[in-house]
Amino acid sequence: MPGAAPGLRDSSRHAEAKAVSFAVQSDRLSFATGGIALRRTGAAILMAVYLSVFFGLTLGAFYQPSASPNFEPFRMIRHDLTVGGWEFVINVLGNLAAGFPMGVLLPGLLGRRCSWGWVAGLGLAVSLLIEMLQGFSGRRVADVDDLILNTSGALLGYAVQQAAGRVQAWWSRGVHQVP
Repeated sequence: MPGAAPGLRDSSRHAEAKAVSFAVQSDRLSFATGGIALRRTGAAILMAVYLSVFFGLTLGAFYQPSASPNFEPFRMIRHDLTVGGWEFVINVLGNLAAGFPMGVLLPGLLGRRCSWGWVAGLGLAVSLLIEMLQGFSGRRVADVDDLILNTSGALLGYAVQQAAGRVQAWWSRGVHQVP
């Protein structure tokens, strides 16, 4: 400002410098949050695909009208462990695998809010909804062991995701390099 007092000119330059600094920082911030938004969008798309497949398989496929519901915890798990073979693979390992993606994808959706409690609660809620719909549809059988295995699968997925994140952080720090 040409006719202004010297102190006023300095403060206006200081204000301009602050404005430029803020613009650069806010640009970085918007870039950073854009990356987070992109990750969350990708996780949301993958979660939608996963849930569509999960619901489709558990409600539409494998018609079982004559089987009776199981409300005794661990009954079918004990049976499948005893019998082994394909029953074990399909029921126990299949239900663990069915919940696994939820535990891997939830941190991408929830960010820092994700915790063991969130994963267990949402895994249990989705599995409970599926079991209730199976019971009401008459096409499939409601089984309490499926709740246990699907929720355990989600927790296992979360454990693997957390471990992979720690390994990746350790690796990126360069700790793996030999001097």
